[in-house]
Amino acid sequence: VRGGDITVDAGGDGLKSDNEEDAARGYIAVTGGTVDVVSGDDGIDAVTDVVATGGEVSIVSGGGTGSGDPDGGAKGVSAGVIAVFEGGTVDVDAADDAVNVNAYVHLAGAALTLASGDDGIHADLQLVVSAGDLTVTEAVEGLEGGQITVSGGATSITSSDDGLNVSEPDEGSAELTMVISGGTLLVDADGDGLDVNQGTLTQTGGTVVVSGPTRNDNGALDVDGGMTISGGVFLAAGSS
Repeated sequence: VRGGDITVDAGGDGLKSDNEEDAARGYIAVTGGTVDVVSGDDGIDAVTDVVATGGEVSIVSGGGTGSGDPDGGAKGVSAGVIAVFEGGTVDVDAADDAVNVNAYVHLAGAALTLASGDDGIHADLQLVVSAGDLTVTEAVEGLEGGQITVSGGATSITSSDDGLNVSEPDEGSAELTMVISGGTLLVDADGDGLDVNQGTLTQTGGTVVVSGPTRNDNGALDVDGGMTISGGVFLAAGSS
């Protein structure tokens, strides 16, 4: 999609690229124009990659947050390999994950506003935020991946469970780490604010503010492998 105004009302997937035989295909790219999708299943579904470098994308999938199946239901953006959000705006209201990728997600300059019945963004292997604006207005877990790296941008997350969660990938392998070297990260979580299961958390720069949680058995920080801060600003507070 390079331009124009596209409106999709689909009972299944909104935009779908399903070529599994040619490694150079199976992708969806939006570089301009306006794309408005209402879908019964995934809003954008690509076998390989989803790339956004411009334009305006709006997705309501599975009836939106609070509708349908929040686990295994309709996702906003689904990719088999990688999703890159480099420019433009992306607004998603999804019954399941707003963004779900089997391997890698990179936020590199786009403006994303996400509401999800499950994860705001889920990447099995690595999730990187290097630039742009990310706002997760509603989710069970805001960001989830085998590795989470924040090196830039402005990120704000509101979640009913963990704000950022580093966990074992569903497929493949990743060293479980959270690394923060730049940007601004604001987390308001009812569960753990920053949760690193088995791995480590390292901060060398940036600004991190964690508010919450209020539920027992949760903490502003839950890092199994230890935490090291050598730069930046870190503020975490919780009543549990």
